[in-house]
Amino acid sequence: MNFGVDELNGILEHSMSPEQQDAITSSVQDPLLVVAGAGSGKTSVMAARVVWALGIGAVSPDQILGLTFTNKASAELSGRIRKLVGKLTDAGFGSQGTVIDGDEDEELGEPVVSTYHAFAQRLVAEHGLRIGIEPGMRLVTAEEEVQSVYRTLVRSSLSLDRIALGITALVGRVVELDGILAEQAIDPQALRDFDEALIDEIDALGKPGADAVKARDTARKRILLSFVVEEVRAARRDEDILTFSDLMRFGVQIAEDAPEVGRLMRAQFPLVMLDEYQDTSVAQCRMLSALFSGGHSVTAVGDPLQAIYGWRGASVMAIDEFPLAFRRQNGEPAQTLQLSVSYRSGPKVLHVANEIAAPLRAGRSSVQLSTASSYNESTNGARDNVRTGLFIDRDTEAQWVGDRIAELIGDGVPPNSIAVLLRTGMDFQPIADALAQRQVRAHIANIGGLLAQPEVIELFSVLEVISDPAANPSAVRLLSGPRWRIGARDLAILGARASHLTRTDDEGIAQGASLLDIAVSNAIDSTDPVDVVSLVEAVADPGPDSYHYSDEARERFQQITDELDSLRDRANGPLAELVGAVMASTGLETEVAREAIRSAGTTADAAYDRGTAALATFVDLASNFSDVDGVGDLGAFVAYVRSAQRFEQRLDLDLPTRSGAVTLMTIHKAKGLQWPVVVLPFVADGVFPSSNELSRWTSACQVVPHALRGDRHALPVLAGHEPKQHDAFRLA
Repeated sequence: MNFGVDELNGILEHSMSPEQQDAITSSVQDPLLVVAGAGSGKTSVMAARVVWALGIGAVSPDQILGLTFTNKASAELSGRIRKLVGKLTDAGFGSQGTVIDGDEDEELGEPVVSTYHAFAQRLVAEHGLRIGIEPGMRLVTAEEEVQSVYRTLVRSSLSLDRIALGITALVGRVVELDGILAEQAIDPQALRDFDEALIDEIDALGKPGADAVKARDTARKRILLSFVVEEVRAARRDEDILTFSDLMRFGVQIAEDAPEVGRLMRAQFPLVMLDEYQDTSVAQCRMLSALFSGGHSVTAVGDPLQAIYGWRGASVMAIDEFPLAFRRQNGEPAQTLQLSVSYRSGPKVLHVANEIAAPLRAGRSSVQLSTASSYNESTNGARDNVRTGLFIDRDTEAQWVGDRIAELIGDGVPPNSIAVLLRTGMDFQPIADALAQRQVRAHIANIGGLLAQPEVIELFSVLEVISDPAANPSAVRLLSGPRWRIGARDLAILGARASHLTRTDDEGIAQGASLLDIAVSNAIDSTDPVDVVSLVEAVADPGPDSYHYSDEARERFQQITDELDSLRDRANGPLAELVGAVMASTGLETEVAREAIRSAGTTADAAYDRGTAALATFVDLASNFSDVDGVGDLGAFVAYVRSAQRFEQRLDLDLPTRSGAVTLMTIHKAKGLQWPVVVLPFVADGVFPSSNELSRWTSACQVVPHALRGDRHALPVLAGHEPKQHDAFRLA
């Protein structure tokens, strides 16, 4: 009995659309790119293509490799494949398209489905010795990576003060540069060669403009930072640990320097499935093409309109270049097929989505409009609704969102069927407050959202100033907050004092000096107050009477100093105990209870629940943090939280809320998830979606120059160092 489309439909228990049938039954001997729009059944098509290959006898189950980005997506794809393979066997089809006994199914094995990084880890474990990587190196978590970087920086003999950053900020820069160099497969020496040539080029100009001078200074810092990257990499080798970034750079090296590994991989996996290909990094593409190009059967599925990981080295150009990187056996580019019919949303939702995404489709003939299936049009009308509102300010909008969510829940919609998707962690607070006021429980699933809770802001700010006296934003937050209430005038004088402490004199602050005098003195001073001054040090040493603080401010400065000194004495002890001491000394738990009592009516319980839940989660985060030796370090913890907050690194937070909670999540964390009701607050032109410029390599030492990147032809080019050329680059 031959295996055909009718048999496949029977196993799937539904008929495929023409688009899906083409993608599933396309030649399994050749590479294929499937551009799949949102909700088009991408995972189902991938699983069905595997079943098709098995049913026609092209491969056996253990000859199939499937790669995707997250553990959740990997588990979902693996589960679907396993379920369909079971049905295939029950229907009487085996690995050669013929009837087999059920007992033989175990001998056929199972497809290998994992994340891209897990596959790279397997590659390094099995073949690392080919490039000098010892077996048994342990893959560390994100917090352990930060801890290792922190320890290396503390011990470094490099002149890190030339970078002019506090230890917390410096850790973040090192982690970012290390990661982008790995994901772009760039050697630190190549980076230094480029920057040294750039410095020589600008020096030759004689009188370079301000932008050129900034680019030269940035290049000097980046050269020093590249040496730090090599130090932290060497430290990891000494500690026998690997990071996720290490996996990718080693994976590229193995794939490109040991061609016999590619021959082994192609023989082991005749059929390869690549999910979310639009978000693969340059290193991932190079590794995969080195292993599986040359007429191999590789199916990549993705959508350039859903590319969101550019900040970590991914390039949407990867999906555009797939047909050329993975050619057919006759040398022709791989075939490209479309999945444009959405089975998730109705026509009204898709109409709005297509209008918003129109600029992304410009110039991309491979991307078609998403259309609704007839099934959705006939059965999904009740959910096919888009409601919009225009508001005068954020508070009004947050209250409206709270009313609508409460209204939906009152109409019987389960709270866990509703998600509020936000741009950044700073947007969480007004929505969380609005829901708490209506006794609607909220589940905050992001570290950025957690750190936006006022209780956590104060707790973390204290920890940061204990760890890093130069953490001035946190110092200002504490000083001007509701507990200490240092006024603007006293803060201005304190800032002047901090600036002058860096020079160890009080020149320029004479008896009776005005705030204008102080501001002018700071402006002409050679010290850069952003980089080196410490407000905390100025609080401890506020200066003589010529600094005209208010009496209340001087009294509070002493109280703050005493409290910080007491807490700092405990900074070398267990991290969880320090967090508890901070909560006790600041009275945070008591204040949360008082705030609940002050809340009107019956909303106190919801407010109290939110505040205590946020604090409890942060305590859990600190308690579970440890380095490779099992010891928690305050400085590394602060650096880790800041880094994770900035990049949303691999942190899945679970606030201890009661069952039945509305999910609050950032857009990035929501990728691949779905809810019946989705709310998008604070949509504003130029803000959400953001029109912020990319970080420029000419002014950010942790950003790699475009000329070195694998996707450089898709990035802006700096044509020269004239002011107008830098202006054009900035605009691009």
